[in-house]
Amino acid sequence: MFNISNYLEKFKKIGDRRDFIEQAAKESFKEAANIDIDPLSVRISHGKIVVSAPPASHAIIFMNRDKIISSLKKHLPEIIIEEIRCR
Repeated sequence: MFNISNYLEKFKKIGDRRDFIEQAAKESFKEAANIDIDPLSVRISHGKIVVSAPPASHAIIFMNRDKIISSLKKHLPEIIIEEIRCR
């Protein structure tokens, strides 16, 4: 018999993982560049991080991108991150 609660539990785990990644990204940006970002403004895919941030933060992120990437690798060792982009 099909149990819908077991099926939906799979999606809850995906959401929890995404929340963890977004929170780790926020902490990494704060630690490495002293920038507060909204965790929901971060997207990670294919080795790239895309951040929706105010234009004033773009330069700070660009100047500190190596520190941010190393901090992200420390917080999220299972995810490969090679590039940061701002929009």
